[in-house]
Amino acid sequence: MKKSIGFASYPDYSGNSKALFEDMKSMNIEKYDLIWFCKEKNIADRLNKNGINAIWDKSESFKKEFDNVKIMINTHDYYMDIKNDNQFFINLWHGLGLKKAGAFLENEMDWNFEFSSKNDYLIGTSEFGRMVFSSIFSMPLYRVKQYPQARYKWLFENNGKSNLSKILKKDLSIYNKIIMYAPTFKSGLGRDDATINTNNILNLNNYDEQKLIQFLEKNNILLVVKLHPSEQNKIKEIQTNNIIELKDEDMLNEFITINEVLDGIDLLISDYSSIYVDYINLTRPVLFLNTDKEEYVKNRGIIFNSLNFWWMAGPKVHDIDMFIIETEKLLNDGEYYNNERKLFNELVNGNEQKNNDKLIEFILNLEKTEIGDTSNYQTALLEKKNIQLKDEINSLKNENNVLINENNCIREEYNKIIYSRSYKIIQKIKRVIKRK
Repeated sequence: MKKSIGFASYPDYSGNSKALFEDMKSMNIEKYDLIWFCKEKNIADRLNKNGINAIWDKSESFKKEFDNVKIMINTHDYYMDIKNDNQFFINLWHGLGLKKAGAFLENEMDWNFEFSSKNDYLIGTSEFGRMVFSSIFSMPLYRVKQYPQARYKWLFENNGKSNLSKILKKDLSIYNKIIMYAPTFKSGLGRDDATINTNNILNLNNYDEQKLIQFLEKNNILLVVKLHPSEQNKIKEIQTNNIIELKDEDMLNEFITINEVLDGIDLLISDYSSIYVDYINLTRPVLFLNTDKEEYVKNRGIIFNSLNFWWMAGPKVHDIDMFIIETEKLLNDGEYYNNERKLFNELVNGNEQKNNDKLIEFILNLEKTEIGDTSNYQTALLEKKNIQLKDEINSLKNENNVLINENNCIREEYNKIIYSRSYKIIQKIKRVIKRK
């Protein structure tokens, strides 16, 4: 039976895994079968109808198919618990961003240990990205390979506007400019990184909805709002032809992901989301909303503790008036922050061509002699147990030292008593009474 390369992502059939799968499928690779593992049965059914070999991971055939996988491509932490000795796990991850994660957060230390132990390789976009990922996931630098994110290829296919039009079912040619607001996920699903203003679509100070609408209408701009799925229903909808929400379910219906529409956007508005690191590949304008930065930095944290670094590529605003002023500047002056965009992009995303040829070559040339899948995990387990034993020994030593100190204190008190004048008198009286 021919071995397989498995793929998975969140949501199903999206992001870096989807981009890489598309390229590898088009190559008609003889050495491996390609198979997609789905969390949702309806997605697996739709993929199969479209000629893609997809397996629902709760089906009877899942275990047999998964055990036949030699190389597993992932964007999250799926199936790490059932990885076997003969498999490579390559994690493409789902974005390089500024918010702290993994080893930078105490509540993620156990998860981080398992992630770095079970994944043989991680993909970083540049030398900078490799170092950041190595730190976040406590993974040796030699196991963080430098290739562009697989989904970057979509940024240069020049069909973003038609993809967006297909999802929104809207003629976009009638607008002069299209801008997108895509904030990071902040609240829910076990996190509470910042407060969401449910009556304020842009989370700005001195917000004036009519002023926003008038600005958009006057300049014939469409504002596309892309919120996290768990936050879509938390912010009120605005009824206007110049503001529309881009929803995950609508994207999934068309099997189109966010990176497949970004090259149709003239300006990106964001905050702490890694989406802007992807978008900056186009060196187009970005605008940052910093209204809740103190709260977010306190509750979640920023890598390097420097928003000045991460936000160097565009202006920062916190109220509706500054939002309008800076948006106009960015859309009308191509040189405004252009040098900063180029500098940040070169540092974070590197200068390599944004295709997947070298990454695919690396994957197809993987051999078991390179790195033992379970050896990483077993070695890490032994290291963890060794650390735990050392901690236990140190704890016992500390307890022993406490007992020794207490014993010395008792001895000192005892010696004070037996050598005291009162004690000697009492002993003398006891001897006299005993003779009588």
